[in-house]
Amino acid sequence: MDIPFLKKLRLPGFSLDFLRGKPSRTVGIDVGIHSAKVIQLRYEKERAILETYGELLSARYLKTSEGGQGGFLRYADADITELLKDVLRESNVTARDAVIGVPATSSFVTPIPFPKISVKEIAQALPFEARKYVPIPIAEVALDWEVIDETDQGVTVLLVAVPKEVIENDCKARLI
Repeated sequence: MDIPFLKKLRLPGFSLDFLRGKPSRTVGIDVGIHSAKVIQLRYEKERAILETYGELLSARYLKTSEGGQGGFLRYADADITELLKDVLRESNVTARDAVIGVPATSSFVTPIPFPKISVKEIAQALPFEARKYVPIPIAEVALDWEVIDETDQGVTVLLVAVPKEVIENDCKARLI
């Protein structure tokens, strides 16, 4: 299904840093099994101001596709596209930058302890260390991380890994 508005949206790269260069307006999109929610924020003087929001129940839109996949991927792209189109239209969303929620069941999030090393060393070691925690090949996931605790004994890093298939299917395919 062709949705011109969604073609104009730009997805930020997969990173916890995507809000640092704040656009003037951003729409947050969360498509769940029970409902689809959108929220549009405007950034003004270091504050986020709510411009619009909306929610539609998913039950009348989402029908199981014949692909046989589990989880959220079992729903047809056309159904999710129609749901998104309707919630965005009804909510009067005008933002061009989007942040899309990835279901927790489709991601791997875990803290990883490191000895007291530099951020540069963590960046180099993380892809190798992540292999111990991520149950699929590292080449098949998008990795990101953030230092969440630092003590004299070591550093704790929050590792986030999302399968590239989930990103491609749940985000890009629905916005093209």
